[in-house]
Amino acid sequence: MKEKGFPAQKWYFRYGPADGEEGRRKNLEQARAIREAVGQHYMLMFDVWMGWEVTYAIDMLKALAPLNPAWFEEPIPPRVAALKKIREATGIPIATGEHLHTRWQVKELLTASAVDFIQTNCDWAGGITEQLKICALASAFDVPVMQMGHSVIPELHVAAAQSPAVVPLLEFRMHGQVWHQHFFKPNYFPENGRVRLPELPGLGLVLDEGKIESRETVEFRS
Repeated sequence: MKEKGFPAQKWYFRYGPADGEEGRRKNLEQARAIREAVGQHYMLMFDVWMGWEVTYAIDMLKALAPLNPAWFEEPIPPRVAALKKIREATGIPIATGEHLHTRWQVKELLTASAVDFIQTNCDWAGGITEQLKICALASAFDVPVMQMGHSVIPELHVAAAQSPAVVPLLEFRMHGQVWHQHFFKPNYFPENGRVRLPELPGLGLVLDEGKIESRETVEFRS
């Protein structure tokens, strides 16, 4: 991925508190192997999709600190006080937002100084309009929005409409986008680490008739 021009990478951990010391060791081995592969100054992030708890997260993040992670995403569910505790105890930048809904939940994290990066997405946060409001809110707190790439196309529109100081990066999930974009054309995949902007009306997508094998009309009766 680095050789293909991606300026950063995010990796997931398989093991958590229930896996004990052996799981902890495997997590650290994985992280060290990735850092060695990409080099010391390459932007590297980690994510556990809310799979840890506070004590384990603090211990792991302290152990990961020498690897210089750009941020650690969702060590726990987006609970304000607990995230702030992890952030203050470790000094590792914290990112969250994928499982936040609307600017009001984002505001709680920002006002508490519990997060370093916001990662909401149009699908779950409330659409493009709500995501633009979240960007404006985050910019008032000088917290960047690292545009989480769930469906990518609406997120791409949001990122392109913002200053790079507000939205510096767009996340792109390599495997997920293969099926996310399966029924559409054109496809938007990175080239040399960048995704081109749509030129078609609307979101920039049309149905790819060649991918549709059958159609069925479903009637709903009250």
